[in-house]
Amino acid sequence: MQLISIREQLNTLQTSVDKRGDVGDCDSLQDLCFAVSIRQKSGFFHPKNTTMSGNKLVQLLNLPENELLRREIRPDGGAVRMRDVRHYARFGAKSEGKGYLFK
Repeated sequence: MQLISIREQLNTLQTSVDKRGDVGDCDSLQDLCFAVSIRQKSGFFHPKNTTMSGNKLVQLLNLPENELLRREIRPDGGAVRMRDVRHYARFGAKSEGKGYLFK
């Protein structure tokens, strides 16, 4: 299954042990999106609102072999962005693409 392959690739990243454990315990795409969205560092020296595992998940989801998982998040077939991952993690609903607002 593609989800298992993605989960294994994310576990090889140099992230905290807690984050690797959270990613390894994910049984669904929504759980995986939530786990990679959690930031442990913030502030002046960490200005981006992304994580290393989140960036990797976006990269993996946009590969052609993961088309089915990408369409679960973006049914319009567009490229998955970090905001799409966060939206799916929070609501479990498919993103409407550009222009949607968080409620």
